[in-house]
Amino acid sequence: MTILCEASMIGKMSRKIVVAIEKGGTAKTKTAIELAAALHKQGSRVLLIDLDPQADATKSLGFNPGDLAFNINHLFTRRDVEPEQVVLTTSWGIDLLPSHRDLRTTEAGMKHTQVGLLRSILVPLEPRYDHIVIDTPHSGAYLPILALAVATDVVIPMQPHYEAFEKIPELLLQVEQVRLGLNPDIRVDGILPVLVHPRNSVDRAILDQVKETYPNLLYPMRVDWSTKYAQATLSAEPIVVSEPSHPGSEAYMKLAERFR
Repeated sequence: MTILCEASMIGKMSRKIVVAIEKGGTAKTKTAIELAAALHKQGSRVLLIDLDPQADATKSLGFNPGDLAFNINHLFTRRDVEPEQVVLTTSWGIDLLPSHRDLRTTEAGMKHTQVGLLRSILVPLEPRYDHIVIDTPHSGAYLPILALAVATDVVIPMQPHYEAFEKIPELLLQVEQVRLGLNPDIRVDGILPVLVHPRNSVDRAILDQVKETYPNLLYPMRVDWSTKYAQATLSAEPIVVSEPSHPGSEAYMKLAERFR
């Protein structure tokens, strides 16, 4: 069923948090979901946007993209579909703009003059929410730019692998280019270590390198590896909701507090 949260329309702008890194397998989608859930638990009205054609956030929240009447791709390709028709509500309280694999084909046909499309889609939705969290694809020509063009904040989840560490400068440069050309209000809030094996010497060495290289961006909290995250995905319920006392839940709640 397609519904919106029952909130009065107000004039203030929502805070739009983009979760991004140009590498797969870094708990990017999990971080977006858990952050959205943590913000909701702290009293915010939250919209999660799945801007990844893989639709992992949509699937993780228990929705089958193929069974949905509408998804975010329709908002890019059809004038007869309104954002309110696409938004879904999870059983535990946040709203979702679901994705679909067709979004990849749509992106392939985009032009640089269309980087403001997401901003237009958000116009009728933004007054309803305190926070909008955007899960982005780890690659793509236009979708990551669409997200950064509307962002107020960027969170970088980084698994302590050298490949992920090496992607950070590329993302920081991309954010700076967007700041100069499209969105002067964007800022990188920080780097969140995720899927950390604290007893692994390589993980510790990479985190030390991150701290040395980006001392002002590395968050004080971290999310250690746990089988609980896979279990949470299977149950379509964030660990912040299902196990609030779990150390990972506490880390995401601390992250959410930064945006209150």
